[in-house]
Amino acid sequence: MDKESYLARLREALYGLPEADIETSAQYYAELIEDRMEDGLGEAEAVAQLPSPEEAAQEILLDKPLAQIVAARVKPRRKLGAWEIILLVLGSPVWLPLLLTFGILVLTAYLLIWVVALVLWSVDLSAAVGAVGGLAGMLGGILQRNLSMELFATGAALAGAGLAILLFFASLWTTKASARLGRALLRSLKASIIGKEKAA
Repeated sequence: MDKESYLARLREALYGLPEADIETSAQYYAELIEDRMEDGLGEAEAVAQLPSPEEAAQEILLDKPLAQIVAARVKPRRKLGAWEIILLVLGSPVWLPLLLTFGILVLTAYLLIWVVALVLWSVDLSAAVGAVGGLAGMLGGILQRNLSMELFATGAALAGAGLAILLFFASLWTTKASARLGRALLRSLKASIIGKEKAA
C-alpha cells in the first residue's frame, strides 16, 4: 500500500470527526511514513510498519472524548430519506427508552466505581476527627486531673490517629484503582461504539 492510499483509508475511517482533527491525524501519519522513508525504507515498507489505517483510526478515536465519538458516529454519512426519518420517529417509543436506560446504567456503573473510595475517605475523616476529639479529651483529663479520663482519651486519640493513617493509604489506593477502573470502563464503552460502527 502506498502513502496516499493509507492516508485516504485513514481519513475514511475517521469520518465524522472535525475536519481539522482528521487532517492533524493524517499529517501525523504522513510524517511517520516520511521519517521511515528518510531512514532508507521504501514507501511500501514504511507503510507496512504502521498499524492498519483502521487500527490507527481506532486508537485515535479512543483518545477522543466520549461525547465527540458519539457525535461523530451518530452523524449519518448520507442524508436520511423521508421513510427513514418516519421509521425513527415511529420507533422512538422503543429505542429512546432503551437508549436512556443504557445511558443511566453506564452512569450508575461509573458512579458505583467511586462509591467505595468516597466511603473510605469519609471513614478516614471520621477517624481523624475522632483522634482530634481524643486529644481534646486528653487535655480535659489533664486539666481536671482525672487520670482515667486522660488515659482513655489518649488511647482513643492514638487509635483514631492510627486508623486515620491506615485508612489514608487505603483510600489513596482505592481512589487510584477507581480512576483506573473508570478509565477502563469509558475506554471499553468507546471501543464498543467504534466497533459497532465498523460492523455496521
